[in-house]
Amino acid sequence: MQHATHLQSASPITERGELFSVLLRLHPVEAGWVSPSSGSQAHAAFLDIVQQNDPALAEQLHQPNQRRPFTVGLLQGFNHLPAAQLDEAIAKNQKVQVLPGQVYWLRVTMLDSRIFGTFIQHLITKPRTLIIRLGEARFEVSRLIGSPEPGSAANPWTAYSSFAELQHGAAALGKVDETIARTCPCL
Repeated sequence: MQHATHLQSASPITERGELFSVLLRLHPVEAGWVSPSSGSQAHAAFLDIVQQNDPALAEQLHQPNQRRPFTVGLLQGFNHLPAAQLDEAIAKNQKVQVLPGQVYWLRVTMLDSRIFGTFIQHLITKPRTLIIRLGEARFEVSRLIGSPEPGSAANPWTAYSSFAELQHGAAALGKVDETIARTCPCL
């Protein structure tokens, strides 16, 4: 068995260092149960999508002691539950019921253009037929959001950037922080 040490292809896009953050809007296909604190189920669903489109890449992502150039957030959208009930379910890792008609969100962030391309290709070529299983619940993907709508802060969790753009922004913020530190006696 070969052990890959690099997931990136030799394309100029990857060499620039790409960062992608997308939201998937999910709808339960039928009534089911899911743990709102089980990130491993969302992680497994993401890797299943990669496996269906690029088995070699999925094998690389499963290698032990390797970097994981992606994150998959916890399922969001339990707005139908009282806050105390949701907090208790999360704290005790309890399952909660999801029903058709409810809307949920899953955020996926990728630091590699090959992973992003594989993931997006699957979503684009299988619109409205892709089912994601999280625990005992099955969800249909109804929308993919890859960038904020212009002039709107409705989805600040979606973005595309490069490492160079982030470095430039961080440098600018550092200058602001230095100015604040020099002028504020409280720091």
